[in-house]
Amino acid sequence: MTPAPTGQSPTSRRKFCRHCGSLSVLKKIHGSLDTLERTFLEIVQDVLNACQQQLYDWWRSFQKNANNVVRDEIASRHASKTLSAFERSDHRLQAWLKDALERGGAAIYSKPNTEDPRNTREQLGSKYVLKTMASHLAGTIGSVTAENENTYPMGALALAAAAVQRTFEWYLRDQPKGIKQTNFSLNNAGELTGFWQDNAIADLLEKPHQFKRILQRALKLVDAPAVVVKLSQSKVTATALYIRKRSSSPGIDMSSTYK
Repeated sequence: MTPAPTGQSPTSRRKFCRHCGSLSVLKKIHGSLDTLERTFLEIVQDVLNACQQQLYDWWRSFQKNANNVVRDEIASRHASKTLSAFERSDHRLQAWLKDALERGGAAIYSKPNTEDPRNTREQLGSKYVLKTMASHLAGTIGSVTAENENTYPMGALALAAAAVQRTFEWYLRDQPKGIKQTNFSLNNAGELTGFWQDNAIADLLEKPHQFKRILQRALKLVDAPAVVVKLSQSKVTATALYIRKRSSSPGIDMSSTYK
């Protein structure tokens, strides 16, 4: 750090050390304030880097969990003895994935209805969103308590919805071609996550009992085995998947989740 100009009071340094004890003592112990400042800033940078890495890992965990949930469903359909050979075929699997992403589809709704989307039930209540959310809640179970029952994990549910949608899209469009899934990051998923938070999540906040019901259903799955920037096609699909449950829609800031 550049020393304060000669003849001027190093106010910034005194402020920097106001919680660290006497300035003279610090100089004696560390020999040089510049050395102390550099050491402190290096420590701060290490902490910030660690926090940033934890945040990236947190985002990626949603995508990993969503991928595992949908992968298991695909494997289950392939191995099902109740489905015909035709229903288990790759062609029908692609049709199933496509239908799940239609307006009112099973990727998002607990009771889907793509023929008449107005008759869908429980947006964001699909088993794929709930299982992805449950994997998150398993690591934060202590924060969901009766004392803060009116505080909802809005960001986490939006991340779960975005991750599930991205998984279905990947299995439908890219995975069959051997194309690797893009990372769940600000550039790749921030817009999509913001869409779900500004719309479906906002709907739920107007009906807290529905949010609580979704959260309770996800919590029931916690004891189950853990499932270890431009306008994107995902945003277009999300717009189609989302069905407004309010009389009016809020303004949409697609990147608000990550600000």
